[in-house]
Amino acid sequence: MVGNGIQGAPPYTGGVKLGVSSTYPAMTSVASYKFFSHYAKTTATSGDNRLMYMRYEMSGAGASGECFRASTQLSAALATARGSQISLNVSATGYVTGLGVGMDAQLYVQGIVPANGTYFAAQAEMYFDESATIAAATTHAILSIKAAGNATAVATCLNAIAFSGTEGTGKMIFNNNSTGAAESNGSIRILVSEDDGVSYSVRYLRYWDAQNS
Repeated sequence: MVGNGIQGAPPYTGGVKLGVSSTYPAMTSVASYKFFSHYAKTTATSGDNRLMYMRYEMSGAGASGECFRASTQLSAALATARGSQISLNVSATGYVTGLGVGMDAQLYVQGIVPANGTYFAAQAEMYFDESATIAAATTHAILSIKAAGNATAVATCLNAIAFSGTEGTGKMIFNNNSTGAAESNGSIRILVSEDDGVSYSVRYLRYWDAQNS
């Protein structure tokens, strides 16, 4: 059925699919086309409301996988492209009185975790296929922190990153309680790997109470 954007070749196995496989994908040449469009609105004034909820339980020991995986494949010289983009739109009439987050990556720890494995709430990775390189690219980085839009409004965005954790000796944040302009006021505990994530060493980022060169 090409008319509604669904096509492919049998056998239609393995669940509901839009396109059967990478060999038989759903296709279109129409510009600004959306294969899936979900528009919903709630007027509920209480409760925990969601547009889409997915829960994927993995109970086979030794297996790997994801609840959701998105991959944008580039096969031409495009203008811009993203693997995904998630936005929280805030305005003078639509805002939060508590926490507002564009994307929340959470690692939920239940009980005592065995002393093995490496866990991150979020990971930004640039993966290189075989001998491919990116050194010739004009600009590249593993992580970009950016304030964009109207220049006057952008100037009001003052903080690049926020740290919140337990304070004290040996904890995430150590406060040195210094008042000297040239003396570091404290440090933030980080992990640094020099062997591509095989092992990590504890290091510390220093910070000051005021702008310091």
